[in-house]
Amino acid sequence: MFSVLIRFVVIAEFIALIYLMISIIGKYRYVPLILYFSSLILMLLAVLFDTFGYLGVNIEVSIVGRNLDVIDYFFTEFVILAVITWGLSLHFVDYDKFTWPSLALVMIGSGVTVGEILETSKFANIVNLILEVAGLFLFAYIVINHYIKSRWGLRLKAMRTFLMFYIIGFLILIVMGLISLVSVALYPETEATLGHLWVLGLGTSLFMSGLLLVKYPTILLINISRPKRFILATMDGTPIISFGFISTEKSDLDPEVVGSALSGVSSLLKTIVGVEVPLKTISFGEYHIMVFMSRKLVGYLFVENPSRILRESMSRITEELEEMLSSIVEEGLVVLTPKVLSKVRNKIMEIFPYVEQAT
Repeated sequence: MFSVLIRFVVIAEFIALIYLMISIIGKYRYVPLILYFSSLILMLLAVLFDTFGYLGVNIEVSIVGRNLDVIDYFFTEFVILAVITWGLSLHFVDYDKFTWPSLALVMIGSGVTVGEILETSKFANIVNLILEVAGLFLFAYIVINHYIKSRWGLRLKAMRTFLMFYIIGFLILIVMGLISLVSVALYPETEATLGHLWVLGLGTSLFMSGLLLVKYPTILLINISRPKRFILATMDGTPIISFGFISTEKSDLDPEVVGSALSGVSSLLKTIVGVEVPLKTISFGEYHIMVFMSRKLVGYLFVENPSRILRESMSRITEELEEMLSSIVEEGLVVLTPKVLSKVRNKIMEIFPYVEQAT
């Protein structure tokens, strides 16, 4: 009864969070947020199937020479898919492209998914168990790496409490998972009670981090990526607008020099290659310039740690500012009036609320 009660609590958490996040996904269609939202739905389905099993529902089918427990199979598959999508959502908050941990997580998850069907021998069971353990360690690595970046990247004093709330959710997941594993391993009789705490830990972790994302869907953009300055310029390098980000560090980049220099890089590449080469990122050691090309304008973002969610948000800013300023640019005017600057800043704040005064 205790195990079923825990699962009903977690189901309620997931349903409430999914309902709250629908409006966020509609407003911010960023891949990391979509992946996180998908992980919530997948985990809800997993807990539902797990609850059916504890309520006595039993469905078996014969496949590849074995009787497959359908309820247990779908529970496992949905958990695997949820872990993959959750891990990838964290990964793309921290990085702009796939790295070896994210690729390995997808490969291991795919192997375990197939392995659940092919577990027809003891050897196959052992191989699948090894893959599952490796996947959990890899997921833990992604979570811990994300934790470190979140913790040591804190730049906004007003957001420290909320970010700590976000991190506590991950700690609850790890602690309750360890309690379940250790208690069942050392005291098998506790499986009916302590052995189910991992479900509550998982649900609570996703719920706490999800509540933060509902209230501050872009909160991790500036802390982890650490953007310095964004410059919007014409294709020939003439700067139109430039703004910095809320941070403890100030940037003294000259928009005119930067715009001309980067426009020159694009022209040089076109001369060498013979065709237009769309730049995406220019890296100088640990310093990066993310490039956002539109039809008439180009955005340059100076940042310490490029990430997918930052690229999507700044691409959206570039496109919407081009739509807003297209008539001005066509007239050859690149000096914006205070009224236009105010409208531009308001548009930027709708997408990315952590900016300083635009110039």
